[in-house]
Amino acid sequence: MKQLDLLRYYGIIGFAQKAWEKLVVDPKRFSGRQLGEPPHFPHSEHPALPKPPKNESASEPKAILYLVHYFFPERSGGTERFVLTQAKEQLRRGNRVRVLTLTVEGAGRAEPGAGGMRQFSYEYEGIPVTAFCYAHTPVGLYYKRIDEQDPVMQAFAREQLEEFRPTAVHCAYAQPMAAFLKECRERQIPYLITTTGYDSLCHYTTMLDKTGRLCAGCDGGRRCRKVCPTYGVKDYEQRYQAAAAYLRGACFVAAPSAYVADVLEAEFPKQKVLVIPHGVTRPDGPLPFRQGKVRRFAFVGTLTELKGIPLLIKAFQELKGDFTLSIYGGGTSAYTSRLRRLAAEDPRIRLEGPRGPDEVRQIYENTDCVVVPSLVPETYNFVIREAASSGCLVIGSDIGALTEAVKPGKNGFLFTPGSRQELTKALRDAAGFDWKNYEKMRFTTPREEAEEYDWLYTLAALEKRKGS
Repeated sequence: MKQLDLLRYYGIIGFAQKAWEKLVVDPKRFSGRQLGEPPHFPHSEHPALPKPPKNESASEPKAILYLVHYFFPERSGGTERFVLTQAKEQLRRGNRVRVLTLTVEGAGRAEPGAGGMRQFSYEYEGIPVTAFCYAHTPVGLYYKRIDEQDPVMQAFAREQLEEFRPTAVHCAYAQPMAAFLKECRERQIPYLITTTGYDSLCHYTTMLDKTGRLCAGCDGGRRCRKVCPTYGVKDYEQRYQAAAAYLRGACFVAAPSAYVADVLEAEFPKQKVLVIPHGVTRPDGPLPFRQGKVRRFAFVGTLTELKGIPLLIKAFQELKGDFTLSIYGGGTSAYTSRLRRLAAEDPRIRLEGPRGPDEVRQIYENTDCVVVPSLVPETYNFVIREAASSGCLVIGSDIGALTEAVKPGKNGFLFTPGSRQELTKALRDAAGFDWKNYEKMRFTTPREEAEEYDWLYTLAALEKRKGS
């Protein structure tokens, strides 16, 4: 999106604040030099998935309204992929679906709607989508602001809820949707939240504080106020309380990994969180037969500072021999140019550009080891699980949900995030790996994930009938 368009969208103040954080604050935060020790969150026993009564059927058609901060084709991250997969699976199961998403790039084509919210509709891979944006974008809309008293969002929510009449609302990114969820509570419309990020407790969403250190928690907003003051948040304790309110009001709160569930239950002690892993599509047919030495390394994903790609390039350059490192993914031109400069002196490293979903499977088949050197705690990460389910060796940072997909010495290796020395050792360990010791892991499929959420939709509908 052109700078002028962003200026029009965010306004002069919002644009200036975002530019300052992007150009001045973020380079320090994302350098990876001051990460510190990965924080420890106590592991707890999370509740089992509830089952509906025997006389209730999950096959009864339902209407599911999905809420998300971004969606295809404007963005294509893990949260967007989760919503798209779920919507398609629920549609296949006979349910009616619609996705509501905020939009930045589509602001120019949006028409005035209820309460001053602008919107337009389209279809993506058979899924009906309504994209919406404010006529005057609130400061801190993305990531920072949690505001239940938002008359524009509330009017938009009323319009959508009355027109679609959902059985349940499924929110995949709650932070900018607080007023929408408040409207659901007031109308006694059940909603679920899947916490695909840390947005409810971290206004940076990364669990990486302003100094570049891994964060051990928000302490009810008090630590945020002390360590991470920023634009878009007027009252950090109030932000925390607003997040607690929409979590308490949900019929169910789910997380894609045990790590995220642990973090949420530590930060919101009264909140119970179900663990429902995202579905990973299994390869068609037998896995490629792997033998010999590990020679072909790859990174697959969005090229951003948080992914630790410069760290990977520098660590790989210390690995001598006939190895290759292929980097697949797209990013900003400035960041991609930086990576090209880092890799320029080593012809074994190639930036291959982005690849479509249909091409990724072939990448895994032609790769021995996929590396995910994230500097921040991933909430799930599709890539490392897809690679492992495809029979690849995997290397990941020893933090967040990555640890749940790696069995060290069996299907891959872990290293301390930000440590070039440990990543170099992990690459060398992978290079010497004996495929006879490989143990494949099994992950939840999209269909299995959809079945579990369909149970929750059924229970939500039952609770609604009891309350009416």
